[in-house]
Amino acid sequence: MGGARSRFLSQADQLARGPNGDIQFSDTNKGSEVTDEQIKIAAKHLLLGPVVAFTGAGVSAESGVPTYRDPGGLWRKFDMKKVSHINSFLKDPVSCWRFELELYRLLQDVQPNAGHFALAELEAMNIVSGVVTQNVEGLHTAAGSRNVIELHGNETWALCLRCGHRCPSNEAFKRVGWLSSENTIVENALPDISAILRKERSPNQAKRRSKKRSDSASSSSSSSTPSPPPKRTQVVSVSPGSPRPRSASRPTRNTRRSESVSSSSSSEDSLPRGSNAPPAPPGAPTCLECNGLLKPDAIYFGENLNTKTLKHAKRLFSSCKAALIIGSTCKVAPASTLPVQLRSRGGKLVDVNPQGSRLSHLADSWLKGPSAEILPRLAKAVAELRCENRSYVF
Repeated sequence: MGGARSRFLSQADQLARGPNGDIQFSDTNKGSEVTDEQIKIAAKHLLLGPVVAFTGAGVSAESGVPTYRDPGGLWRKFDMKKVSHINSFLKDPVSCWRFELELYRLLQDVQPNAGHFALAELEAMNIVSGVVTQNVEGLHTAAGSRNVIELHGNETWALCLRCGHRCPSNEAFKRVGWLSSENTIVENALPDISAILRKERSPNQAKRRSKKRSDSASSSSSSSTPSPPPKRTQVVSVSPGSPRPRSASRPTRNTRRSESVSSSSSSEDSLPRGSNAPPAPPGAPTCLECNGLLKPDAIYFGENLNTKTLKHAKRLFSSCKAALIIGSTCKVAPASTLPVQLRSRGGKLVDVNPQGSRLSHLADSWLKGPSAEILPRLAKAVAELRCENRSYVF
């Protein structure tokens, strides 16, 4: 991993070492609308730290990681219910793993971007205490961040439901012959993909559905009997593909899966494990240790979030005085409650998001630009301010 990081530093020329070994930053302001003064103000907020970084799909999308719901996203091609719901996995794990192979194909050449590396540098500078992420591809760890809490799990790992052993997902694919020993996809060994593709509606079906929605909205608005008010939920920050609670006491993942540092649930995990784990059907990846059924080590729709993971994230947030929100829309609970709670007790929020999020209006600084451009500038400003004023030490 150190080699990848060094390669990035020399190629992108974002960070360099001075004659005395001090970190120096090259100029990364390439015509951004975010001014140097805005960057400096945000850097001052971070220097009140410790700081927790809270990241969503936006930072990964800048590395080429596919999104789920956006135009051209994965859920426009694949049937989400068939490949990402826990009931579907228990019924047909082979189809779910077939989707995972396509995700593996898409992630093969993805690398951390300048934003990931700048965040790792902020941690090395003892500014950022840790990263709480809703992303599932492991790029923060690949960039050198050490304290990473993966709320929604990690798609690049597999978990045995029987014995709990974890292995890289490429090892799972090799177990069923879908990957060669050189990690090359064996195309003629793959099951047919047509069953998990999303069925496109005909123009007439789309029109009928649109009309039905319109009629439903019209009748509800003109009805003399008011409908019951919707249940209120806490505004929380999430990115495309993060968990949303079914109820206040039982949060679940409402986008893509979660990982061992995941959201919490007050109820016991309903996924059968240990001696109750379902047997592996023919064609499904199995554990090298016990031959049990392997599952992607992330949270599916309908699956409880990991209590220990969310508690870990809450502890990190509670120990910090500022949160750096990066590339998250902040729409889904329970993850998005964390920065709100920090703000409510007087903490500072810095939001890095070109489009804005649900929390941008609450942020002390909103930097409207891509994280791969903004974060290196922010890290540079933090380093310069701390050199000017040695009191910025915590």
